[in-house]
Amino acid sequence: MGECLYSRDFNGSVAVDFDPGSASYLLSASSTSSWSSFISELDQNGSFVWAGTMGGGEARSVVVDDSAVCACGIYYNSNDIDPTAGTYSLASSGGYFVLKLKGVANPYTIHGPAFLCSTNGTATGTYSVPSDPANTYSWTLSPGMVLNSVANTSSIAIICNVGSGTITVSVSGPSPASSAFAINVGASPILSITASPSFSICLGSSVSLLATGASTYVWSGGLASGVPFSPTATAYYGVNGISGNGCQTADSVVIKVNPLPLVGAVALPSPTLCSGSFLNLSGTGASTYSWSSGVSDGVPFSVFSSATYIVTGADTNGCVTSETISTTVNPLPTVGAMALPSLTMCAGELLTLTGTGASTYSWSGGVSNSVPFSVFSSATYIVTGADANGCVTSGTISTSVNPLPTVVAMALPSLTMCAGEFLTLTGTGAYSYTWSSGVVNGVPFAPITTTTYSVSGIDTNGCMNTLTVMAFVNPQPNFIVQPLSQTVSVGSFTQFTTVSSNSTSIFQWQQNFGSGFLNLYNTTQFLGVNTATLVVFNIGLADNNSTFRCIVTDGTCSDTSVVALLVVYNETGIQELKNKTSFVVAPNPATEVCAIYADKTMIGLGYVITDQTGRSLLSGTLENVYTEVNLSLLSAGLYFVCLNEHNQKPVKLIKQ
Repeated sequence: MGECLYSRDFNGSVAVDFDPGSASYLLSASSTSSWSSFISELDQNGSFVWAGTMGGGEARSVVVDDSAVCACGIYYNSNDIDPTAGTYSLASSGGYFVLKLKGVANPYTIHGPAFLCSTNGTATGTYSVPSDPANTYSWTLSPGMVLNSVANTSSIAIICNVGSGTITVSVSGPSPASSAFAINVGASPILSITASPSFSICLGSSVSLLATGASTYVWSGGLASGVPFSPTATAYYGVNGISGNGCQTADSVVIKVNPLPLVGAVALPSPTLCSGSFLNLSGTGASTYSWSSGVSDGVPFSVFSSATYIVTGADTNGCVTSETISTTVNPLPTVGAMALPSLTMCAGELLTLTGTGASTYSWSGGVSNSVPFSVFSSATYIVTGADANGCVTSGTISTSVNPLPTVVAMALPSLTMCAGEFLTLTGTGAYSYTWSSGVVNGVPFAPITTTTYSVSGIDTNGCMNTLTVMAFVNPQPNFIVQPLSQTVSVGSFTQFTTVSSNSTSIFQWQQNFGSGFLNLYNTTQFLGVNTATLVVFNIGLADNNSTFRCIVTDGTCSDTSVVALLVVYNETGIQELKNKTSFVVAPNPATEVCAIYADKTMIGLGYVITDQTGRSLLSGTLENVYTEVNLSLLSAGLYFVCLNEHNQKPVKLIKQ
């Protein structure tokens, strides 16, 4: 008949495709842990005709004659040894069987998979019998099967629910026949894939994939279920899940690999700063940041030593990287202060403040480093020193400034005196005193001229203050020429002449009749009472033995001349008087003007003023007992006044 029949056994762990062509015809063993025998038929072209299992066992041979097909083998336990849709069971624990199939193989045996794997609860399959245009075909489907193609053809497609059923075909034509075919539909596994820790990971992290819903799993890329791996880029990973019935389901997932954030660190104001300064550390390149050493991102904190800080940044994907930043903390300079010459000073002294321990210094109170300045009160000064690193610290220094003593000078008897008088200068208000010009405190001395004296008083703190006083010394007038006693006759006149050492002196003549000296005033009897020369007229016996003196005053200073006696006598001895000078020149010394005083008998006489050589310089006539002479044309010096009467002696005149 040209067909090929063969029989053998196969393992029950997987479904076996018995169709050698492009189609498939799957048979599964009766047990996944044992062997099953089978019988299969190919037509004369080698195309698949049919196949069936004969239960658990081992087929040994198959024999075909003109009327039947015989097969033998070994079987185990209770088995259905009918390879067709029918059932014929034998029970044995290791016996042999002989199977006889009536007639030759049915030429219209249904071809198609006996086992289908469902997807979402259903499976599809295509089944056919040999096609002949002369035939008509009628298909019958078990419940749970639905035709999915044109009916009444030699080939149909069906949709089957999970379970088992039978399809039957009836062929009408020159060789009518019918054939039945059993179909089992197994459920395909429904896979579930989980990723631990997540389907989205960070570069460098590991992930493990675990599939459930099947019995065995085959992963792409050499992966194994539940075994961690570290992908370097986003990729798909597939798995083929195989259930115990041999049905397979393929699935895949995407593992997203997120790049790590490029975390950086910024230190403000600088990574190099001074101890005690505020440092602000901020992370960059991520979304959130955590720092070592309790630092908060972007929150300033004080630093006191160099350190390395670690910042850990996390982006929105939760990916984390770290970065370090090192800071250099320079110590603060130890700033000190020096005060020269001392911290304790006197008001007004120069103080020099100098900072130490740094490079540059600035002072409070407008003080310049190492530049002297005057102090007047106690104070505390602040010095701020900066070193070469720009680190700054401050120090203080306090100075005690003692007030200067209030020096007072006492002058006894007065600051105004006459030359030759004693003056006592005494300082008060301090502890010790030093006077200028060799003056000793509290010791009398006689100043010669008006002088300014300074006294320096030092108190118990060593503070010194200076005071100046001026002692006014008025020149002491002294009589260079003293008045002389005079002897005159009754009715005549005379003069008393003095010369003072001071040209500015004021003269006052006095007369004493025995009861004390009284000041004289210019009258008809007295002339020149306030000049250096006093002229006395109309002398009477009452004036006899009276005394005269002159008091010269210059400021507060004065001098008293010697006392001159006036002796008055009668006319006897007139001839002796004629040999004497009987006229007077006053004042004498004179400055601009003088007067010639003479008796009435001399009125009309001429006068001449000569120099010491006898040269005549001025001349005139006595017009009265009092004749004024203008001396403005004469230079200062000694002159002589002469009358034209030869028996008159010349009178000396001093021009100042």
